[in-house]
Amino acid sequence: MTIQSSPLMGASLVVYVLASAFYQAPLFLRSARLNAWALRLAVVAFALHSAVLAQHVLAGHVELADMREVLLVFAWALLLVYLVGRLRYGIEPLGALVLPLGMVAVLAVALAPRTQLESVALAQGTALMPIHIILGVAAYGAFFVAFASALAYLLKERLLKAKRLTGLARRLPSLDQAESVGYRFAALGFLLWTIMMGTGMALNYIAQARLWLWNPKQTLALVTWVIYAAYLHARLISDYRGRTSVLLLVFSFICAALTWGGVYVVGDPLHASMHRLLH
Repeated sequence: MTIQSSPLMGASLVVYVLASAFYQAPLFLRSARLNAWALRLAVVAFALHSAVLAQHVLAGHVELADMREVLLVFAWALLLVYLVGRLRYGIEPLGALVLPLGMVAVLAVALAPRTQLESVALAQGTALMPIHIILGVAAYGAFFVAFASALAYLLKERLLKAKRLTGLARRLPSLDQAESVGYRFAALGFLLWTIMMGTGMALNYIAQARLWLWNPKQTLALVTWVIYAAYLHARLISDYRGRTSVLLLVFSFICAALTWGGVYVVGDPLHASMHRLLH
């Protein structure tokens, strides 16, 4: 059974659509009930999405074998990170950005051609491969929540400058909260990214007897790591805050997105075949 033909996939997509709609409404309508329902639907969407992934893994597939699987696992990690942040920091307005992105990712997977996804067996003899994958998708999820916080900051700043202090401006987090949440999730993503790169180097050594190969994936990952490190250093050591800091965070996420998607454009046969090399 392919992902597209799974009834759970269809159910999760429906709930994603509903959750996205419920997260948009509180931005313009003040209603505690809408917020509560939005959160409930997000939790249901996450549960159904987790069931889809579990079904896929039990069928013998490993995530991130192609772009469709990347999108599916990214959406799952994104929603997980958001829900944790929602419970920890009360960032419910960011759901208006996070849930639609997750919905689009799941929709893209659902509308892909109904062909069996290319899959490879789980790497035998090492536990690093699943750890490497989990760290990667979790890092991307944290980076996007940080990016969403940066967008919320820029939008709130623009509304304040235009003196539009009602409606959307009231629903968005304060500038300080948006900037702080963005920093915290960027730091979390950076930590996960660093460990992911370390496990990737270990996998390279197992497969090729070399820690670093300078292929497109590794090079882009290193560039992303340096840019996020510069942002965190400026924010933590130099207390560099405000609009310029937020714009640097946006640029950092663009680099991370290029690392994820760029390899599928320019091609990286070595990284794409890593699962097979380890098999």
